[in-house]
Parts: sequence; C-alpha cells; structure tokens
Amino acid sequence: MALKVGWHESKLKNVRQTTKTGKQDGAGRGYFQFEGEFGEDKGFETAVNRARNAYEGTTEPVPAWLANIKKGDDAMSLTFEQQSTLFLYDKLARKGADLGMVLNKPKGPQRDKALKSLWLNYHWANAAKQPELVPVREKQWDESMKTFDLAKAKELVKK
Repeated sequence: MALKVGWHESKLKNVRQTTKTGKQDGAGRGYFQFEGEFGEDKGFETAVNRARNAYEGTTEPVPAWLANIKKGDDAMSLTFEQQSTLFLYDKLARKGADLGMVLNKPKGPQRDKALKSLWLNYHWANAAKQPELVPVREKQWDESMKTFDLAKAKELVKK
C-alpha cells in the first residue's frame, strides 16, 4: 500500500514537489509529499502528531526519530521506513480513512480501486475543496499505477 502511494507521489524519491514551473519548490516533500515543515500546521505536522499520539497510554516509548522531530524539520529528513510509518499512522488516525477497506479486498483490481479511493479522499489534500479536479487526479493515479513495478519499488527504497 505505502509503496504504491509513494510511487504515485514521488516515484519513490525523497524529493520536494515539482511545481508547474518545473522547479522543485512545492509544498509537498518526501516520498509521500507531506506538505510543510513541522510547526506550520500542515500535513507533515498532522502526521507527526497522529503518530506520536498513537503511543499515548501505551507502554511502548515513542521512537527517538519521531520524538526528535522539531520545528523546521520536514519529511525529507526521514527515511522511507520512517515516512511510511507516518503515512500509516496518519491514515489510521484520520477520521473516515479505513485501511481495512483496502486490506480486506482481494489483491488485484478491487484492492487497487480501494487504495485509489483512500489516496484520493484521505491523502491528496484537495478532493473536497476542488471536486472538479477529482477525475484528473484519478486519471493521474491510473497512469502512475500502469508503471508501478513492485520489484523496482522495493529496490528503490532499499537505497
């Protein structure tokens, strides 16, 4: 699941979002294109806070990498594994997002359709604000998935 979203968002590269000007100066950062820096009250900070909150009331300590994220840090300072952890905790804690609706589908087209819906409604930030762009984003997702290769994806994140 995380590999496919990362593939769509960045082709599994730890980069800053490329804007219409062709420059890497957009708000999205990292493998999953989390927006903003910690302290800016945007997607990255929300994901960090949701991940930290998951440890409240447990005997498990917050991992050092997560506890040490400070103002000004962004997703690019983290490894793929760490960003994947943030991605999953973010979706587990996000109202309405249901990872089970993806994982309980049989592998193949049904699961892929459910993952696209999860990405569209709970990761891409503008589905509710810009519904006219939903068909465009769905097409972009479909095009990305045509080039997704699991073996290549696994190799890219090992680096």
